[in-house]
Amino acid sequence: MGRRHSAIAVGRKLAENDLLWFEEPISSDDVEGYIEIRRALKVRISGAEQLRGHRAFRRMLQERALDIVQPDVSICGGFTEFRKIAAMASANHVRVIPHMFGTAIRLAATLHLLANLPDSPRANVPFPALLEYDMSENALRTELAKEPIRHTEGIVAVPQEPGLGIEINRDLLTKYG
Repeated sequence: MGRRHSAIAVGRKLAENDLLWFEEPISSDDVEGYIEIRRALKVRISGAEQLRGHRAFRRMLQERALDIVQPDVSICGGFTEFRKIAAMASANHVRVIPHMFGTAIRLAATLHLLANLPDSPRANVPFPALLEYDMSENALRTELAKEPIRHTEGIVAVPQEPGLGIEINRDLLTKYG
């Protein structure tokens, strides 16, 4: 049984639990595989967090191989590339939920991008903007910013200071540098 068939089998089991989506069931660049999986399943499919540059996302979005695209600002090419990907996704009625794992800097950048996205493309069942908020042990996320970015009852405020809105704890950089 190949990866696509395994993903479909797993996806069918997951669909029984009414999950919101099935994330990265196969390699990010397997467009044909995503198309096959999306057609076979009744659960939303998300992915593409490892793709680089808006051109890498084009076919995935144009062929609606995903229900949710998850570009990562630090992998896809920064703010400008992310915005191009988000525009292509919107034009193709694909939801954008940024991938986020890493440092406080990446979290702040992701929050600013997310705050500028519409809640949902036109859909029968829209859902609000969602942030992937990692809760694992990670000092570069929890201690790198002098004022850590935290959630309160599931809500994360966008930092309001200049730039990305955070001040870096340089002592922590020295410790891990």
